Order: sequence, then C-alpha cells, then structure tokens
Amino acid sequence: MGFNGCLINKNTRIGLFLYVIALFLLPLSLFQSCAPKTALEGGSDRSGVLGEVILTLDPTDLGRIEFSAFALGVNTTNPLGSYSLDVQAKQLVRLDTDGNVTETCKPDLGPINIVLEHLNGSQVCDYPENTDPDRLCTLIYSAPYATLYFVDQVALSLGEKTSGCSKTTDLCSSEKEIQFKDDLKDLLSSAFSNGTCSGT
Repeated sequence: MGFNGCLINKNTRIGLFLYVIALFLLPLSLFQSCAPKTALEGGSDRSGVLGEVILTLDPTDLGRIEFSAFALGVNTTNPLGSYSLDVQAKQLVRLDTDGNVTETCKPDLGPINIVLEHLNGSQVCDYPENTDPDRLCTLIYSAPYATLYFVDQVALSLGEKTSGCSKTTDLCSSEKEIQFKDDLKDLLSSAFSNGTCSGT
C-alpha cells in the first residue's frame, strides 16, 4: 500500500510538472507576430510573395527623404527630431519635433549619391493587414525609418507598423531595405564626421 502511494505521488508530481510546462509554452506559441515571414529572412526577395508592388522608385520624382536617426539605431543628440534630405538640391538639414529646420548639414556628396543610386529602380510593396481572426498579434508600434516625399507632395512612410498584423508599406526586397538603411546611416556619419551637423 505504501509502495503504491509513493508511485501515485511520483506520477502526480510528474503530471503537475508537465502541466506547468504546457501552461508556459502555450501562450508563447499563440502570441506571435503576424509580420511577413520573409521580412525576417535577410536577403530574401519579398516582391510578389505577400505584398503587392505599388510603384518603382525614380529619384527624379522625389522631393525629399525624411528619416529618424533613432529608428535607424543611430546614437545622436537629436533622438526625437529627424533629418531631411532635399533630393533635388542634395542638401541635408536637421529638424526639430515640429519639423522646423534647426541646422544645415554638409555631408559629402558621395553618400548622398549612393542613397539615390540604390533607391533608383527599387520597388515598393504594400503588405495588407492580416485579418485572420484566429491569429494573435503583437501590439508593439514600429515607427517608420524613412518617409519619401514626392514632388507632388504625396508622402510614403516605409516600415511603419501599428501592430504585428497591421498594414505596412516597405521596399519589396529585404536586401534593398537593409541597404537603404545602411546608406542613410553612412550619410549621417559623413555629416557628423565633417563637423557640419550636430550628432553624437
């Protein structure tokens, strides 16, 4: 009788242990982001997979590019403000939180030309909102890393997401996205190193 009691107690402990593990793992498996899988696979082409191509970029159609150093992961004394690249004049300025110009930067023309060269011919995709009622989504907001302003004043924000399942617009190719972000970082680095723009 004592032997059977010990056996039951042992089985009970094992059962409770497995139950606790299951309770811990189940929410993790359900609470997942609905962001496109290909967006997490560096170097993969996202065009035509989950997103719809809405345009092909031509720098001559762009008026300016605004981008956030914070969203790009660049340490700066201007964390809440942003920077604006006048595509036609090839001039970089620093903006405050209200969008007012606070400083004119003078990076080398090389990094500016590289930004525009790499954007030329890049496709932009619209990724629709995930409406699957059985899918749980993260509620983390992701600010756009850049906003393209065209000469006709139409604005297009790249990478903005209100949740893991929200609609978003971005470069179709993840390679292009990574390259564009790196180009913008190099542009800021050039302005900071020249001592013509406040940075770190």
